Amino acid sequence: MAKWEDIDVEAAEWFHPKANVKGGLADMRIYLSPFALNQFQVLHKIKGGTDWCFPALDAECHIGTKSMTKQIGDHQAMFNEAKDGGHARQ
Repeated sequence: MAKWEDIDVEAAEWFHPKANVKGGLADMRIYLSPFALNQFQVLHKIKGGTDWCFPALDAECHIGTKSMTKQIGDHQAMFNEAKDGGHARQ
């Protein structure tokens, strides 16, 4: 649910309003490493024409909140141990 207005390139911070934080306990700031900041800058060149960092296809809202987790999990699945002790491949 990240919006470009929540990314502060100068401070290398990503602001999460408490409405977007799991449990809604408090606002949160994520300090971005140079690598992560660069990835946001590249993403902005690709998708910067919307309010959302990760827009849905229609760009009216953000992608599903579990979409990114699913994609990362799918890409890491090849490194999971197979039952025979080897690596599972998909």
